Amino acid sequence: MKPLQELLPMELLVMIFRQLSVKNLLRVTSTCKKLYSLVMETVELRYMIELAIGDLCDNSPSSAIGLQERLRLLLERRTRWRSLSHRVHTAIICPLQDHGRPYGFDFFRDLLFDDTVSGNKESFNPLAVVLDQIPTGKYKLSLSIDGRENVRLEKFAIDASQDLLVLLEENFPDTSHLMWDDNDNVHGAGFTIYLRTLSSRGQRAHPACANPVLVYEFPTYFWDEATVKSLTLTRNTVGVHAYDGVADCIAIWDWQEGELKADMNSRDAGFSLAGFCFLTPTEFIVISNTRTGRHNDTMYLHMFIAVGRRFQDTSNWEDDAGVVHVVRFAFPSLSGEDVYMTSHVYTGPFVSTRQDPALFSPALAARIYALRLRACYGGESQQQKTNCILFIHLRDLAKLVMKYDVMDSGKGEPPVVPWREWGPDHTRLFVQDLPSKEQGAYYRLDWTGTYEPSQGWIHGTRAVCTVADPRTQGPLVTQVLDFNTRDRGRGPVPIPAVPDGCTPAEALLVTEATTVHRPEIFKEPITTRLPYYTAYVRDSPLFVKDHHGLGAMMLDGERLYGLTEHYSQAMFAVALSCMCMGTLTGLLHPGTRSSVQQTATGSFLIEVCKETNFLDDHDWNVTLFRTDTISTTVIPSLYSFFSLLREAHSTFHVPRPTSMEATPRALFTLPSELVDHVTFFIDTCADLVSLASTCTTCRDIVIPRHLDWRYICIYPLSDRAISLWKHLIDRPHLASYVRTLFLKLDYVNAGNDHIPATFSPAEDRAEEDMSNEEKEALFLRAFRSMSRPHRIEMDRAYHSPMFTEDTQGKLWSVISRLPTLDHLSVANGSDMQCDHLDMMAELKTVQIEGIFLDQKWDSFHSLLRRCSNLQDLYLPCLNNNLEGDLVAFKLSDCRIPTLKRLVLSQSSVYTSAAMQYLSRFVEAHPSIENLSWRSPSSRTLRDDALPRLKVLEDCHPLFVERILEERRYLPLEALGGIRVTSSNLALLGRVNPKTLRKLQIELIHPKCSHALQRNFRDYSILESL
Repeated sequence: MKPLQELLPMELLVMIFRQLSVKNLLRVTSTCKKLYSLVMETVELRYMIELAIGDLCDNSPSSAIGLQERLRLLLERRTRWRSLSHRVHTAIICPLQDHGRPYGFDFFRDLLFDDTVSGNKESFNPLAVVLDQIPTGKYKLSLSIDGRENVRLEKFAIDASQDLLVLLEENFPDTSHLMWDDNDNVHGAGFTIYLRTLSSRGQRAHPACANPVLVYEFPTYFWDEATVKSLTLTRNTVGVHAYDGVADCIAIWDWQEGELKADMNSRDAGFSLAGFCFLTPTEFIVISNTRTGRHNDTMYLHMFIAVGRRFQDTSNWEDDAGVVHVVRFAFPSLSGEDVYMTSHVYTGPFVSTRQDPALFSPALAARIYALRLRACYGGESQQQKTNCILFIHLRDLAKLVMKYDVMDSGKGEPPVVPWREWGPDHTRLFVQDLPSKEQGAYYRLDWTGTYEPSQGWIHGTRAVCTVADPRTQGPLVTQVLDFNTRDRGRGPVPIPAVPDGCTPAEALLVTEATTVHRPEIFKEPITTRLPYYTAYVRDSPLFVKDHHGLGAMMLDGERLYGLTEHYSQAMFAVALSCMCMGTLTGLLHPGTRSSVQQTATGSFLIEVCKETNFLDDHDWNVTLFRTDTISTTVIPSLYSFFSLLREAHSTFHVPRPTSMEATPRALFTLPSELVDHVTFFIDTCADLVSLASTCTTCRDIVIPRHLDWRYICIYPLSDRAISLWKHLIDRPHLASYVRTLFLKLDYVNAGNDHIPATFSPAEDRAEEDMSNEEKEALFLRAFRSMSRPHRIEMDRAYHSPMFTEDTQGKLWSVISRLPTLDHLSVANGSDMQCDHLDMMAELKTVQIEGIFLDQKWDSFHSLLRRCSNLQDLYLPCLNNNLEGDLVAFKLSDCRIPTLKRLVLSQSSVYTSAAMQYLSRFVEAHPSIENLSWRSPSSRTLRDDALPRLKVLEDCHPLFVERILEERRYLPLEALGGIRVTSSNLALLGRVNPKTLRKLQIELIHPKCSHALQRNFRDYSILESL
């Protein structure tokens, strides 16, 4: 048989390779030189590989920068970070009003807020959004919010992509007059979060927030020690880690819905919550300083999922807190009781503060976490402090969590992962010994306990920190660590010369295991082997003379910042670089030049080393090869297909690889393995039948292997179903063929099941002896092996038994995480578990019928707000008028730009107020083409509403009359639910007779039948009556 590259045309090979994952694409390049050359000479494929190797995302795939140029910038970016060879070097001096205060290098309060405007009232300063990330540290500033003057704010966070500014106000009343042992929170102590718009400088509430003010009260309170430790903002959630003086508290909100997803504290959990950090918007980790174990020498890293607060079982603290305790990771055993440990968790930003994001950004899974364990030992007279920093990848954490998944282990204590199973192979330990006061430690080290700032020293897979080399345990060195080593063996690309005064560093790849011997902290030596690159920062501001050793380092995707405090008088405007002067000066101080030139007794010096240059402002040619969706109509020969492909090449100016020539060949001459692989991506049965009808080769592949397994309809706990689930568990490749799963959750009409004809139920009848719990567990295992279901339907009669509540929760947890699911149909809304409902953001069809419980509407509303591709929406029926009013009110502010079909349930009862809100929702969606309004309504819509309406079927006759009365020549293709009487016979004349194809008349008055027959002569294309 001829080699693949000689048998197939080059264009077809490229199209096939586009469907492969990067892992499989790299496997292809290792097969032979010709395929390697083809992949590497095809810019699109090479760009995909380099992006994946760099753990990056392209933030502007449709920008004017060509694909070839973006590839060049990507490779150059990697080379510059490896050698720290930056293009531009800029110095900015920022004055501080009170240099004596320990800012801990979270000094961006002076960049973010400017008090030089008239009236000395602080306002938002747009300079903050120039930087890629901003520490949300401890600040004291005043703003006017909702008419309240001088609101003292403690922390803030920014998401420029959503125009969001989050401000936090503390409420810590002085309760020193109370008894010392009285820790009840009787004064409502806590904090308040304000969700404002960035564009209004915090003066307006964010319009996407259901509740722009979030109030939290501590469970207990002691006034002298309460503090807010951190404020973290993700794409969908905002989390606060605080200490109320008695217990650690963690609160997580869905900031759009205003729903408190998690509210946990250390008193209920039974262990401290020292370090807190998000993994995803709903998953987070916590380090506990509480020691457990046989010898009281073990600390744990805990992982939780925020699922929303549930009150069914108040004896379970997890339900009350709204979390699921998934797994515990054990740290190495500590040496003794005299070692006092504190802990923190660090990672890079989840959102960007820049309104113009960089060309590349880290992928969601490309993230490292730094687990810092600070040990104090040696007694009061000779106390020593050491930071032990463990770095771990997010993807490694995710794999470990999947391995010890608590979902299959039932209720009880979460599993414990021993250190030997997760630490040595997935982490790298660095040590940072802190000098004592006798050795000249300055106030910031004594206050923060680390050389690094509270945030900003980690971005993606990189970190800049001052640590000892774990191989030699030598002196502290400031270095950039990169834990993405996928590019090992790939040589650097040539880059332009670096600016004067910048010496390139030499990146060193460390793959060997390193062992840290610290018997004063850990009982045993710690060996870790996570590979990483290291590049020394030669001019670290930590040790610059005449700066008193006060400094820190930060980095983002494009820059490396050196922060140094010094005591010299400096002009702010003079320190700006000429390249940035025209952009930044007006943003820093929007006053006259004389107001800019002010002196300060204390200031910070920012050393900015920008990695990439500013893009030229001229036009770029778009050379991105665009993959358009091609019709599934099968072409017997590839000759016409290649002619279309060449036309697309000439249209989009794609450079053609020269390694292979194209030769049109008939479809049946292709290898059967290739046809089988392509067939796997055809989802609908109709398209499979079209392919099977082309030739016998395709027929033998499609039937029955693919076509037979695309659709399954069955009662999941029947004996035949149990045999089917066992069959799929043993053959996961067959489970991957399933695209539509119809679950008949009743025993009625079992003979109408649809199962593959090639499947034969087992004859041992072992399933008859299985309990329902065992059957449900077997079904869940088979369902998890279905990797590409597009459509899930559930049907249930009201009298039939349901899944247990535990099985329903597990089932919906799996459904919510299906990446290919685009159609969800549920016959009874009471069957739904809504903890993860808002995660299904890729749905195109949502159909929920039957009674939908009141408490589930919030999750359903959140789902609608996130489904940006939703096309068909079937609203479930409601229980009472009050519920209908509330739901209609929430629905009125939803905007679904792709909505084409809307069905309102007939059994729902709406008041006039609810009808008003529903009408507002319909009027706000001009994209609707198919409308079914089954409830009676006397309210009319605006004249300009529904400009694309084509189908008006299954509607209440009163609603149809209202629509037709106020419109002329509606271009309807289908009309139903109309009653023809002598008073409204003329309404049919308002429909364009040249577009109507289907007409359904509910009632005809006898006197109108002849007149109606005469009107039918004008409906020339009418097909159904």
